[in-house]
Order: sequence, then structure tokens, then C-alpha cells
Amino acid sequence: MNTFRLILDSYRKVIQQYKYIGILLKTCSSSFITFTVLQTTTSLFGYPARVQGISMCPSLNKSVPKRMRDKEFKRGEIVIFVSPRNPKDIVIKRIIALQGDTVLIEGQDPIKIERGYCWVEGDNSLNSIDSTKYGQIPELILQRICWGIRVGKLQYSRVDQLQGIGKNVQNLGHITAVRIGCLLNNGLNVLLVISVDGWCYVFSFFEVESDDNCDIESLEDTNGDYVEDDDSELDSNKSDTDGISVSTFGEIKQPSTESYRLKEEEDVIKYIYKQRVPANVKDIILDDVDGDGKIELLVVLTDRVIRTYRWEFNTKYNGYKLRGRLHSLNKWDFAGQIGSVALHNIHDSVPTILVTQPGGSCMRIHCAKEERESTEGDLKKILSEDNEPKHSIRNLNVSSEIIGNFGSYYAMATLDGSIIVMDNGKIVKKIKLNHQLFCLNRLSLSPNGLEELIVSSWDGHTYIISQDFRILEFHLGESIAAFKTGHLTLNGRYVPAFAFVTFFGQGLRIS
Repeated sequence: MNTFRLILDSYRKVIQQYKYIGILLKTCSSSFITFTVLQTTTSLFGYPARVQGISMCPSLNKSVPKRMRDKEFKRGEIVIFVSPRNPKDIVIKRIIALQGDTVLIEGQDPIKIERGYCWVEGDNSLNSIDSTKYGQIPELILQRICWGIRVGKLQYSRVDQLQGIGKNVQNLGHITAVRIGCLLNNGLNVLLVISVDGWCYVFSFFEVESDDNCDIESLEDTNGDYVEDDDSELDSNKSDTDGISVSTFGEIKQPSTESYRLKEEEDVIKYIYKQRVPANVKDIILDDVDGDGKIELLVVLTDRVIRTYRWEFNTKYNGYKLRGRLHSLNKWDFAGQIGSVALHNIHDSVPTILVTQPGGSCMRIHCAKEERESTEGDLKKILSEDNEPKHSIRNLNVSSEIIGNFGSYYAMATLDGSIIVMDNGKIVKKIKLNHQLFCLNRLSLSPNGLEELIVSSWDGHTYIISQDFRILEFHLGESIAAFKTGHLTLNGRYVPAFAFVTFFGQGLRIS
């Protein structure tokens, strides 16, 4: 009897062990099925990916994009693909050229893009491994980036309203440049917005009182620039969810007899003009670049080109309509990628356009009206003397930023930590810092009214340099993605301020 009980107890223990094994197998099987379904789903629709490296700065930072499949690509679009050098790496670049285009690289023969292929580069070209290293890549391996609310929305608010976000205008595409200035040369500031595909939008906050209602419309440009009247992207007299009224064309009169008044509804923005300029705009400047007293639009392109435009009113009437357009003035092609562009004025003379090139070189362009009207031979002589590279350093992978009107000087900051202050092509002061510098501004902080040079690094170190080259340093305490100086209206006072955009936390800090 005891023997039978021992055998029965042993049998029960074996059954209990198999029960636990069965439960374990059932759980593992369920987990395996769940993992398989999840992996299959992410393979079909996309998966989160972390953007690492600085080759796409400043367009991308440490945000988390997604990728999706789409075979219809455009120039200027940011794409993701498997690295041709290392299949384990996923890289992000911008499309520069598509099939049929020709790419020009210094020291090489022209490269024509083959059918089904494209040419990609990083926005930070001096720190990017792209098509300049491994050539054309097939479009079949490209996949798109899914952007967030940054795409197609322009947000604005009045200076005296710091609480909350103002109204917005949608359907503008991927915005690459925004400026406020007197583009029309009529005494009024307008808001200028340019998208990555070359659409230039002009918005006004003012209303023009006139005897005749004259609409600004676009004309066909005789200089080869794209101009269109299509306003399908912005519906006429349509208000968005925030109540902004966007009309097709604004009312304006000839500059000689204009009288203006601010709109009664100050939160209304009016769309008055649209014209197409070359795609891939990275920066714009609204200023008098040739010393004629009129405001010009200077456009910096990612394909190593700088153009200038000026608004011109057309004297030809079509009924009661007055027409105008952005007229192309100048075009300069550069051998290397353009780092930054600034204007420099000396003693009321013709402004100088300062352009940085790879390796920390600085080029100067004089664009006087009398020079444009001179003979072709004389013009070539003037430009060749002023466009020789100045003060280039050996490492061509070093990017640089430049700024003018630092007193009588202009200054350049390089990624390797050098600050070079120059006067008429001669080095006045060279300062070496142990941080990667990428933002350069100027601002008056002292009671004497003189402006100081403000430079910041990726790791948050900020330096204030006076015109007698005294240096003050402070550390923000975290890495920054962008930095700008200016004035802020606070409690009725107009005070200098620093604005930092950080990679983490709330993102924007004002000091």
C-alpha cells in the first residue's frame, strides 16, 4: 500500500512539472506571435528612427521622424535611405538633382544624373558624407520623411503679445526662409515667406487707401524666372480655424501718391502676391545691396548660387489694375557650398556682400549700380579683384559663419573654434576658443551704444566680445540647436535679449 502511494505521488509531481512547462510554452508562443505581428507591421508601414550626427543640421536635429514609401520625389526634399557604404547605417540627406540634371563639382567633369537615379547632399555640406563621396544613388532605395506641424504652417504674433501663439496661414509648403522688410519700396513692411520648392509669398498687415483699386498681380518674367498667377493653394476670402482672412490679392496704389492706415482688425493678414523663384532657398536678406537707396531681395540657394531681385511696378495698365513683379538683377555662382552670407557697410559706401566658402574662406562682392552699367570687360576686372578668397584655413571640412558691421570690422567664426576679425581684407584680431562655434550675432549691451560680438557653440558656451576685444563667457548648461540676439519689449521697456533653442526640454529659452 505504501509503495502504491509513493508511485502515485511521483506521478502527480511529473504531471505538475509538465503543467508548468505547458503554461511556459503557451506564454512564449503568444509572445512570439505578438512580436512577429509587430515586426511585420513596422516593416510594412514604417518605424521610429533616431536622427544622429550633424550632417543635416540645421534642418534636422534630435527629433524622431518616421519614414514611408513614395516614388515621386522632388528637388529639395529630405529623404532617408540605406547607406551605400555600410548597409547597416540609415542616412538622411536632401535631394539636390534628379534624372536629367547636371551636377557641377569643383575639379571634376560635369555629372549628368542617369534615369532612375538622383543626387543627394547634406545641408551641412562640410560635415556630410553624401553623393559627393559615393556618387548617384537609385531612387528605388529612397524613402520619405514624415514631418510634423512644421510643414505648411506659418505662425506669427504681435511683438507686444508674448502669451500664446498668434494666427497662422496654412498650405505654404515646407518653409525655408521668412523675413519682414520693405520689399515693395513703398515705406511699408511686408512679410515675405519662401518655400523649399521656390514659391515666394508676400503678406501685408496694412491697407492702402486709394481712389482707384489697383491689384498687384504677377507677370511673366523675361529673365527666365518662374512667375505664376495660380492661387489655388490659398483660397480667396477664406478664413481658417483661427479666424485669419486670406485674400487673393491686396489693394495697393502707385508709390508716389500712397496713403496708408493700419487695418482696424489688426489680427488679419492679407495675402497680396505670389511668384516663383529658383528652388532650394536656404536664406534671404532684405536690404540695399547695391547702394541705390532701394531695398533688394538677396536669395541664397543650396546649389552654390546667390541671386538678387528688386520689386518693380509696371506702368502698363490693364483696366484699373496695376501690375508688378520681382525683377532679377544679379546672379553669382560659387565653386563650393555657401556657408553664410552677410552685408557690410563702410562709411556710407556701397555695401559689400560677404560670403563664406569651405575651409573658412571669405569672399567679397561689390554690387554697385555703376559697376553693373559698365562694360563687360571692366565688370569682370572689378569682380575678379574683389572675389579672391581671403584667409582660408587648410581644413576644407570646417564650416564658418560671418557677420558685418561690427563697428568698422566684419567677423567670421569657424566650427574649429576660431574667431577672425577683419578690416578691408586684413586680419585685425584672431581669437582661438576650445568649442565648436556655429552662431554669430551682434548686439549692443553696454551704455556706450557700441555693439558687441555674440558667438555661441553647440555645447551652450556663449562669448561676448567687445570692439576692444575684451571677452566675457557664460555657459547655458545644455546643448543648443539655434541662437539669436535682438531686442524684446518687456513691461514697456526695450531690452536686449538672447534667445536659445535647445535640443531638450521646453526648447526655447530667452535670457
